[in-house]
Amino acid sequence: MILAAFDFDHTLITGDSMRAFLHYTSGDYKFWKGVVLHGPLLSAFYLKLTDRKRTKETLLTYYLGGQSMDTLQAENLRFTDEVLTGMIRPAAIRKLEWHQAQNHTCILVTASLSIWTQAIADKLGLALIATKPEIEGGIFTGNIEGANNYGPEKVVRIRKWLSDQKLEASYAYGDSRGDREMLAWADQAFYRRFD
Repeated sequence: MILAAFDFDHTLITGDSMRAFLHYTSGDYKFWKGVVLHGPLLSAFYLKLTDRKRTKETLLTYYLGGQSMDTLQAENLRFTDEVLTGMIRPAAIRKLEWHQAQNHTCILVTASLSIWTQAIADKLGLALIATKPEIEGGIFTGNIEGANNYGPEKVVRIRKWLSDQKLEASYAYGDSRGDREMLAWADQAFYRRFD
């Protein structure tokens, strides 16, 4: 197998998909109200005074907690068609299509939740390794199941996904420190470029 692993936010797409999905599903009023209410937490996060997973769970609980997965999956489909497809980087999609034309196995490896990345992964023909939502009785709790798929966790999950499959070569595309370990793991790493 030849594997090509793509980060999502700011790599395959422009911008942040979590922010875009929360705004899309909440509307202007609730979205900006949440930003104001969580201002101290967001400030602490940007100053590296609080944990990434805790920050994400607090925001997800406020915006999406208690919603049914059926509702969220329907929103995911609309969001993909109306927002995400317009955020795809042309250079990234050309590189993805090149890998697919070579019959390489292509995966999307993201810290974003599968709640809003599954439909775009399906549409682009990518396997998905994403942060998992905690679901109880068909309802999203707002929490994350297990670890946030960020940094070293990306490599842990890629290796688990590969299982005992043999790799002939690997490519990785990323844009941030959250991709550092994945880029170091790959035979060929592309940081903020697709050439």
